[in-house]
Amino acid sequence: MNEIDEKWAAINLKAFDNFEEFIKIGLFKRNIRRHLHFKPQYKFLLTPYNKKILVDFIGFFENIENDFKYIKNKLSMDADVYLKHENKSGNRKHNYKDYYTNEMKDIVAHIYKKDIEIFGYNFDNSSLKQQLDKRWSLIDDNRNSNLNKEKDYKFHD
Repeated sequence: MNEIDEKWAAINLKAFDNFEEFIKIGLFKRNIRRHLHFKPQYKFLLTPYNKKILVDFIGFFENIENDFKYIKNKLSMDADVYLKHENKSGNRKHNYKDYYTNEMKDIVAHIYKKDIEIFGYNFDNSSLKQQLDKRWSLIDDNRNSNLNKEKDYKFHD
């Protein structure tokens, strides 16, 4: 973790003894609005009121290697450009799902409901293929500028 992140974490996360306590006590609207790190992803990708997507590609962390290859190709980047893995931790549980209780899953699902709906997430990540397929329809719909009622997601609060 770099020095800026360490200072931010010390100020904003030190009150919580563990991840579960943070989810149950610290993950609420005021904190989400106040801290860039916790904002739903759709807020970075869509205009607030007219539902237009601001990007021409939506990448997924779960598909990061393939998505980065696609971006490199689109931008005509050198083949030797690669993603560096920073802040790798060796003492974490193998699977992110191991950190969550059912109650924690429900809290996160409620808070990030729009991200889950828009980008097609589910907790067990079994929907990756559908997510990857859906991203193109989101972008194509935006290019055509005619989101019909069936596809009219409610993106803004």
